Amino acid sequence: MAIRHILSFIWSRSKRKRKLLYMKQIAIYIVVLFVATTISALSHAMSKAEVYDAETERWLVKLDSIIIYNNQYEAEQRQIVNKMMLQRNRLQNQQEIYKLNSELYNECRTFDSAIAMEAVEMNLAYAQKIGNRNMIVEWTIKKSFQLSVTGMLSEAADVLRGIDGSLLPHNLQVVFYEQMNYLYAHFAQYTGVDPHHDTYMRQASAYRDSLNNIIEPTDANYVWHNALKTITAENADSISSELEKIIDSSNLDTPEAAANAYTLAQICKQMGNNSGYLQNLSKSSIADLRIANKDIASLEELAGVLYNQCVGDADIQTLILDSDDALSRANAYISLCMQKVLAFNNRVRMVSISRIIDNIQHTYIERNAEQRKQLRGILSITLVLLLILAVASIFLVRMYRKKKRTNHQLESINSQLHTTNDALQESNFVKEEYIGHMFSLCSGYISKMDEYRKNINRKLKVNQYDDALSITNKPLAQAEMEKFYKDFDTIFLHIYPNFIEEFNNLLQPEERIVPQKDELLNTQLRIYALVRLGINDSVKIAKLLHCSPQTIYNNRLKIRNKAIVAKDAFADYVKQLGRKKS
Repeated sequence: MAIRHILSFIWSRSKRKRKLLYMKQIAIYIVVLFVATTISALSHAMSKAEVYDAETERWLVKLDSIIIYNNQYEAEQRQIVNKMMLQRNRLQNQQEIYKLNSELYNECRTFDSAIAMEAVEMNLAYAQKIGNRNMIVEWTIKKSFQLSVTGMLSEAADVLRGIDGSLLPHNLQVVFYEQMNYLYAHFAQYTGVDPHHDTYMRQASAYRDSLNNIIEPTDANYVWHNALKTITAENADSISSELEKIIDSSNLDTPEAAANAYTLAQICKQMGNNSGYLQNLSKSSIADLRIANKDIASLEELAGVLYNQCVGDADIQTLILDSDDALSRANAYISLCMQKVLAFNNRVRMVSISRIIDNIQHTYIERNAEQRKQLRGILSITLVLLLILAVASIFLVRMYRKKKRTNHQLESINSQLHTTNDALQESNFVKEEYIGHMFSLCSGYISKMDEYRKNINRKLKVNQYDDALSITNKPLAQAEMEKFYKDFDTIFLHIYPNFIEEFNNLLQPEERIVPQKDELLNTQLRIYALVRLGINDSVKIAKLLHCSPQTIYNNRLKIRNKAIVAKDAFADYVKQLGRKKS
């Protein structure tokens, strides 16, 4: 009877073991499914297609870094203007005042419209006083330009009434036709899709034709006027090469550099070279920012292009996953443009910029609505998974308690089964450890997820959707990030134990990098550890280390400046570290 009881007990226990194993497999499957889904979403976000090619991205990143110093450039320009105005106030000689006003006008014509107009009025009054007709015409044209650039288009046209360009000397003919082309182009820009738009564009083209008929190689703006005039498929390469040489030889810090880059951008656009179009708009914008130009057409156009090419035609899912960088850039660029035109009081650009801002804001509204919809879906899925995990955990707990009772019953079995009982106890001990570990993991996971659910639930109940959204956008916890860094550092230094020493050999002795006592690698060493592993793209490194691309760019630039080897080849030297010498 005892043997029969024992065999019956063992058979029933075997059935419970199979049930327990089955439920454990279900729980593990659910956890693995949830983790795999999360990793898949993160991987998609991290591996999303780049919107631009590498060279275009490089120039956009450089433009982003220049924008950071925008206020500094404007402050430097303001110091120059203030110094010139103080100098003018001390002058008594009218000719000297006239000359200084001419210089002041050149500094302020696209920087401070009020000071530029004041200089124009003073020099125009002086020209009228001495009765010099050419000087009067010259400053009348400049007055028309200042009125045009601030959006007073009708007044700008009235100022030039009665001036016959065909009767002017060559130098004044050039600036007169340039101004008339600029004026009517602004009329067309201001009217937008108005029926008068085409009429104004035809008038602007007529004045450009007149300008092209008289422009000569000795004229200041001949290069880019001639480039736009003669561009064809046959001569595009030669004209582009000429402009590229001029642009590459400049420091992108003059009005001429800005104009040349903008012209080359228009040629690239006409010839279907989209990368060249974006890159040269970026170069023109950089030059405009460095000279504190507030009539900044290139940056406005670049913002519009980024929106239209990368965002405007994208579906909402692509917009959320792949186009957020382009949308953010377009918004940052157009916001800076609006800031500048408001300071400069350019009414025409206010209208065109407002159209782009309206499109961007509409896109943000659509994107946010879709993200809220997705968030609700994710929350629903999370709640379902939590419910399944809770049921599975309860079942596991019950099975665990039954197993403990079974172990107590086994202790009273006949000593004849002592050897078998020892083996069973050993097996039970292993299972207890395994189930206890799983229970601990599930319990901790449930607690974290339940607290996460409660937190989001509270936010949603009081309509704090933005707060709920911000919770889901938070980066990994600091402790998890530190563990990630520590694991990465340990594995990397196991593979390349001499990396720090060899890396420091590439740097100047006084600039060597020594990690702190409680760390294996610091941020700068970790960046170049990834470079050693073949990851050279700053954007990808930023994603892996969870920091901004600008931070990576600045750190890499700082390290290269400390190198004793060629800066351009620094990354290649790093990739050779740790290799066995043949």
